[in-house]
Amino acid sequence: MSDNRYQGTFFEYFSDFQDNRQEGKVYHRLTDILFIVVSGVLCGYDEWDDIYTWAKVPATGEWFKKYISLMNGISSLSTIKRGFSLIQPQEFSTRFIDWMGDAQGDWAKLTGVGMVKREVSFIADPTKTTTETAYYIGSVDDVTDFATAARKHWGIESMHWSLDVTFGDDRNQTRETAAAQNLAVVKRMVFNVLKNETKIQPKTSKPNKRIIAAADIDYHDHLINMAFKQM
Repeated sequence: MSDNRYQGTFFEYFSDFQDNRQEGKVYHRLTDILFIVVSGVLCGYDEWDDIYTWAKVPATGEWFKKYISLMNGISSLSTIKRGFSLIQPQEFSTRFIDWMGDAQGDWAKLTGVGMVKREVSFIADPTKTTTETAYYIGSVDDVTDFATAARKHWGIESMHWSLDVTFGDDRNQTRETAAAQNLAVVKRMVFNVLKNETKIQPKTSKPNKRIIAAADIDYHDHLINMAFKQM
């Protein structure tokens, strides 16, 4: 195995989830599955079928080998979804926050990472409510200031709005499952990577950065290095 594989703080934080799959029937590491999904989301693929279709392309498989071993090839679609469903969403979210906190040295003026839970009611249907969880990074270190900043972000520049535009969250058909909750955390991580990428595409929108990543291997490598290695 290349010394360059499985390197970086992201692997350190996310590589030791408890694996409850039946021993002797595990052919694909959860770490590999996670890497495949994060890489796919970076390239603009937001649904399981899309991620799997992209991952099965031979050129994509060769690219994966720079970062992960894939000793038994690409996981099946059902294995990818099942692997994500085995991870407890709360634990995944907690590790995400810890990982972001550890990345402070790589984010200019970052002093804190915060989580906001919102309950949203609908005027058209008062009986319908949804619960949303959003993660914010910023330069405020006071809880009151953070709450004020988070409320201001509820407008057109809010995390949720940005996710709707960049990732099409409103079209996600499996939102309530554990796998979908974990996929939402991945999207938030990718959102932060795209937002922080100002070296190569400083004036490019986040959706267009994903298009470029899908077509330009060098740019995809650059984003992966931001997400997995440097941070």
